[in-house]
Amino acid sequence: MLISSPPSLTTAPRATRTARRLLRDILGWYFDNYYGKVEGPGCLPFYCDPARVGPFAVAPAELAAGKPKAIFRLAVGLTMFQARKDIDIMAIQRDMRPSLAARLTDAAGLRRRLARVPCPHATNGPTLATGCDVQKAEGKADCATRPGTRCPVKEAALAFRRYSDFGKVPFSLALLAEAEGVPSFAGLYKHALAIHADPLDRAIWLETTLCRGWRVSTKIADFILSALTNPDLTPGLHPWREGVDWTHFVVIDRHVERALAMLGAPATSSYEVLRRWLFELARQVDLRQFHAHVAAYNPRLLQQALYRFLSVANRQATPEDCCHAGQAACERCPAVIRRACPLART
Repeated sequence: MLISSPPSLTTAPRATRTARRLLRDILGWYFDNYYGKVEGPGCLPFYCDPARVGPFAVAPAELAAGKPKAIFRLAVGLTMFQARKDIDIMAIQRDMRPSLAARLTDAAGLRRRLARVPCPHATNGPTLATGCDVQKAEGKADCATRPGTRCPVKEAALAFRRYSDFGKVPFSLALLAEAEGVPSFAGLYKHALAIHADPLDRAIWLETTLCRGWRVSTKIADFILSALTNPDLTPGLHPWREGVDWTHFVVIDRHVERALAMLGAPATSSYEVLRRWLFELARQVDLRQFHAHVAAYNPRLLQQALYRFLSVANRQATPEDCCHAGQAACERCPAVIRRACPLART
């Protein structure tokens, strides 16, 4: 089912004429510089590229086929992308030993390893989340419940080189399916189709369920789910698209917050308020004017344009970005976009 008609919303006012012009200029910049060149049709997503994410790379054919191992590896890998620059996370992923990355992205193996730990906090997802107090200090990981003992959660905490408690992430994700009574993480999709009739209800259920994973925020849940469902962002690699309202999934980070503020959104950190602003902005522009083969209404693609435009570190790390072409490239852009561009040379 292709969801391309915008919902009826009245919670956000129409953008001003100046804001709509800026939005269209940013979209024009994105489709000229990134879409079909860096990402989108004909491009390998970063999470499928061993050159960028090393052993966390997901085989495109396995992802397209909805293979459980590929989907779980994608979920673990994308959950790492929080509170650090993308290029830093990719460096951590590339540096990890393939055998270690394989253990951390094997859902069945993670559950088996956790079951062998004689710890009261290792029995299920909720107890792991609330009871496990794994911490890192001076290059070691330990806990107060079973200090000085070996534990796969402690080993994972060191391996990820993230927050002290990040070692809980892959185990928590592996236990999500068990809590819902389905055989695998990938089985959550079929379960959503079975228990809900409406595509939007299915999308909301999937998002809510993923948010039960440790350190999985709405942003991270939507990052994972949009990768699995959005037909324009990763053409051909969206095994959970059918029957789910994929337009619900948008990834709102600090760059997108800044962009929305530029376009008239209120100063707020409320994900739902900003999500509705994105929906409303997406209703006001037909994306087919920029590319004939995308959906007219795709909030995630619009959001990706805003993210790309304001993410200085990622633009500087992208050789194809116009910031590497000098002042002449800036002079070709309309004045309204030059004033908003964080990398404009005047």
